[in-house]
Amino acid sequence: AQMSKLSYKDQYSQYKKNLDHLSSVVGEVVCMSHPCGDYNNDTLTILDDMGIRIGFRSSLSEKTIKGKFEVPRDDHANVYKAMKI
Repeated sequence: AQMSKLSYKDQYSQYKKNLDHLSSVVGEVVCMSHPCGDYNNDTLTILDDMGIRIGFRSSLSEKTIKGKFEVPRDDHANVYKAMKI
């Protein structure tokens, strides 16, 4: 299911489970990328409450940084392709 379609409670559960797992593997987690660029205002509140400091959208189509959780990024496949040139 798309994250933006989930209730606040279900989104929180998904992000908390992911954060707990990643923290156990790598330590402190302070950044994230929105899965498939899908999020809503609940998502942004959850990320802030969890102490995430920066989040990236999955596209450069909107180049404006709207907030600390909405920073545009390029897809890794595009970066890799450009590196091969």
